[in-house]
Amino acid sequence: MAEDDLRPVNVVWLRLTQQMQEVGDVLVSSKKGCTTSSDCDPGFLSFNDGPESNVGATTRCCQSNGCNQDPLPAFRRNLTENGLRCPSCFAFLKETCTPTQEVLCVGEETRCVTMTGLMHPGIRFAARGCGTEAACHSKPGTLVPSGSRLLTIKKTSCRPSPQASGKAE
Repeated sequence: MAEDDLRPVNVVWLRLTQQMQEVGDVLVSSKKGCTTSSDCDPGFLSFNDGPESNVGATTRCCQSNGCNQDPLPAFRRNLTENGLRCPSCFAFLKETCTPTQEVLCVGEETRCVTMTGLMHPGIRFAARGCGTEAACHSKPGTLVPSGSRLLTIKKTSCRPSPQASGKAE
C-alpha cells in the first residue's frame, strides 16, 4: 500500500495557487499538500490593503489519492479597479490598526474586511482593506499564504464596500 493510501479519512488533498504583489513586485506561486477537511476552504480569496500590497489565492481540495498531481492552471488576479473603496491599514505586533487611508477595491473585492491573526512564526498582525466574500468567511485557523509567509487567521469581520464616490452600495 502506498504511503498516501494511509491518510486519515478526514484529510483531503490541497492545491493552492497564489499571487502576491508588494511594492511593485508580483510573485505567483503554487503549493500542493494535505490538510484536514475542516480546514479546506475552497474558492478564490482576495485581500488588499493598498495599491502595492495585495494577496489573492485560489484553493481546490479533492479526496482521491494523488488527485492534486495535475499541473495547476495559470493564475492571474483581476487588478482592475471596480469603483468601491475601503479604509485600510496594517500593523505588526498588534490586534488592531487604525485606518489612515482608503484603498480602491479591485476585481471581485466588494467587502471591507478587518482581519487579525498570526504571521508565522507567531507574530501578531491586524489588517483592514478590501476583500472578496470568501475572505469574509475565513474561519479561525484558516491558513492564507502571503509570499514566503503563511498567515493564520484569528478573526475576520466584513461590511459592504461603499462606492468610490462616497455613496453607499
